[in-house]
Amino acid sequence: MERKILLFLVIALGFNLYGQQDSLWNKDIIKKNKIRTVTFYEYDYVNGKPETDGVKTRVDSFDTNGQRVLQTYYRENGLVLSISTSKYDSKGNRVFQTKQADIDGRIKTVFIQDVRFDSKGNKTLEYGYNGIDSFKNVYNYNKYGKLAEVNFFIKKRLDEKRVFTNNSNSSDLKILDGYGSLKYTQKYLFNSNDKVLQESTVMPDNTESQRLEYTYDSKDNMLSETKYLKGKLIYKISYVYKGGLLSEVYKEGGDGIKFLVAKYTYDAAGNVSEEQTREDAKKDFSKSVYTYDKNNLCKTIDSYFAKFNKQVLTVIIYQNY
Repeated sequence: MERKILLFLVIALGFNLYGQQDSLWNKDIIKKNKIRTVTFYEYDYVNGKPETDGVKTRVDSFDTNGQRVLQTYYRENGLVLSISTSKYDSKGNRVFQTKQADIDGRIKTVFIQDVRFDSKGNKTLEYGYNGIDSFKNVYNYNKYGKLAEVNFFIKKRLDEKRVFTNNSNSSDLKILDGYGSLKYTQKYLFNSNDKVLQESTVMPDNTESQRLEYTYDSKDNMLSETKYLKGKLIYKISYVYKGGLLSEVYKEGGDGIKFLVAKYTYDAAGNVSEEQTREDAKKDFSKSVYTYDKNNLCKTIDSYFAKFNKQVLTVIIYQNY
């Protein structure tokens, strides 16, 4: 299962290396606390204190299963910046998504996607509008139920094909253009727990353009991620854990200089209470301090953004079913 998820990440997803805020409002937390809406207000700091009047910046709405069905962002003047809506099937799969945004003072649709799944829960089809053209992505599986091929269409024309080959401890993902010519191949090596040990990008002439290597501890926590371009070290990221929780993140560049890029502290319940991050050794740390209520729901986030020398207090209000 994990290997399949990782391959899907290669296709369409990305993730934040250091930020942990998304986990504060995951599906399980929302469902457990019977939350209907989460509203975010921001208060700028003036002369060392937050302003009296806050600005509503975001409202998330959830169904009784804890699934986000509506997300609205607001401009400082109160006008809508963007609206995202989602629908789910009885198994919790998101089957519809749309996004509208304020463009030149008018709310316009910038993304629509319908998704289809088979009886086994495998994604079989995505289609919609990407803001410029119509698209369709078709997923095909082999007789063992493993993802074998994905075809990406733009305006009904095949734009790209991705072909998967799975072995006991490795997988190959071939990316071809719309005419069937190989663009490159993504190669993956896995450990006995299906964790990715190595992923490399191999060009049609069999040269390796990029390689990522990963190490893990006995509990499958990632310990390091190392990136090479054409054999040259670009960076190494190291993760340090205390009590099973991520404590520090270090980065080392090709120059061999290692520095701290993120550090976290937690309260007695295991909630992150403070987060500090920076982009490089010469930058100051940005900092976020979190507070929680008796149900471990985040109440406030007090953030300092070093790049802009700005401090903002975010207050979160919950409405229950």
